[in-house]
Amino acid sequence: MPFRVNNNNPASAPLSVVPATAKPAETTPPAVAQDGLQLSKSADTLSRIAESDAASRSQKVSKLAAAGKSGSYKVESAKVSHAIVDQAIAASQK
Repeated sequence: MPFRVNNNNPASAPLSVVPATAKPAETTPPAVAQDGLQLSKSADTLSRIAESDAASRSQKVSKLAAAGKSGSYKVESAKVSHAIVDQAIAASQK
């Protein structure tokens, strides 16, 4: 059975072709490759900051929820309206 091998990558090592009728050489099984991941100190620091920020945010939400339930939370309408307008202006400039 004829076959042809095209090696269009001149930078690669030459290919060797073994006919299909040849028996494969007995070899020992290759070592199992293991995937790994190594994070830098910066990534570790960012992770810790994110975790502490999440905890801090959770505490703030709990306090606001309690204030809302007790009726002691007062909305400052001027601040809210300014924030809404500022956000709309910023979004329209993108």
